[in-house]
Amino acid sequence: MDLHEKLKALGAENASFHTRLKKYETFTLDDRGIGTFFPLEQELMAKAVEIRKNACEPYSHFKVGACILGSGHKFYWGANVETADYRGLHAEESAIANMKSHGAENILAIAVAMKNSDGFPMPCGACRQKLYEFSEGNTPIIGVSLNDLNHIWRVDLTSIGYLLPNAFGRRNL
Repeated sequence: MDLHEKLKALGAENASFHTRLKKYETFTLDDRGIGTFFPLEQELMAKAVEIRKNACEPYSHFKVGACILGSGHKFYWGANVETADYRGLHAEESAIANMKSHGAENILAIAVAMKNSDGFPMPCGACRQKLYEFSEGNTPIIGVSLNDLNHIWRVDLTSIGYLLPNAFGRRNL
């Protein structure tokens, strides 16, 4: 079953969010809010924004939350955790660890939320590689930019394949 079929199994109203992805799309939210997005996208974004509050960021003061829709159609979330040895976890890594700890194998979609005034709220290079390891090239990534009031002001939609083209992963070994 490919990703589109898996998403379609979640309900017809969610099926087209994957198929509408081009290479990269940006939505600036004015008075429309997130209601213009499909229910699955809304839930992923809301959970990423909510878990962001639990970030432990005493050094960078940069909170990030991530929510994964994993195989089995369950949600797994994580926030960044910084430590004095500078070997903390990024939110995406934390969410992947949560997913794997609960026995899920694959990422079907992910939302990442952060306060970001210049846009482009996407995973760093190392997290892109980790996301690729547990997903397919067309796995949707939803980047959520929050303003100073912690309201969503911009949403970026893309795929892991667009952010990490010609990736090398466990499938290549």
